[in-house]
Amino acid sequence: MAGVRQRLLDDQPFPSLAQALPEAPGALVELLDRLIAKEPKQRPESADEVVAQLVSLSAQSARPEVPESGPYRGLSVFTAEERGVFFGRAQEVSEVCE
Repeated sequence: MAGVRQRLLDDQPFPSLAQALPEAPGALVELLDRLIAKEPKQRPESADEVVAQLVSLSAQSARPEVPESGPYRGLSVFTAEERGVFFGRAQEVSEVCE
């Protein structure tokens, strides 16, 4: 426990999420880095600010990109590119696409 206490009290910043998960969205990494900042002035001012940023991030990532070919055009065979158009049926989509 002494090691944990010392780590919380020293001046070294906590490691960024980007180090452990480089593919994480930059805006999410930035928000999490602010949340774990040791300097209070670097942290978000309120929970409302955090919620607003999370809602914004969620809205940005929730929009699937529809490929130019489209899954229904000419009733062509579905491809892995079109997987993002479907949701809630991961098993069935996986079986059809692979």
